[in-house]
Amino acid sequence: MVATDESVFNDLATVAIYHYADCNVEPQARKAARRLKKLGIITGIDDADTAYENYEEKVIEYATEHLPNRFNLQYDYWGAKCISDHKGWNSTKNGLYAGDSMGRIMFFSSFEALKQYTQQKLDLIQHEADIAEGIID
Repeated sequence: MVATDESVFNDLATVAIYHYADCNVEPQARKAARRLKKLGIITGIDDADTAYENYEEKVIEYATEHLPNRFNLQYDYWGAKCISDHKGWNSTKNGLYAGDSMGRIMFFSSFEALKQYTQQKLDLIQHEADIAEGIID
């Protein structure tokens, strides 16, 4: 069986979530870690930092490929990584993909969840642009 990008993402998410957000997914994380180890991506279940770094890289890559170019990676007001088009000296309080931990981005349980979240935000961005242009009220 060849691992797809989506299955690798799902496994990275599961291992990262286990270490940084929800220890109740340990059984799933152990299975995911074994698959990732076979692929040479992490060294095992205890390789939390590598799993998270790879997970974050994939989220940021997906986000920057799909959001308008004016959005970039930055830190929000509370210190979490986020993607925003906010400019200025004061950190944004409404960045996209912002996690609830300093220096981290949002956790998605699956690639499908990442896709749905991104599409919802794209729809909102378009709606706000339509309002600004007077296309809709």
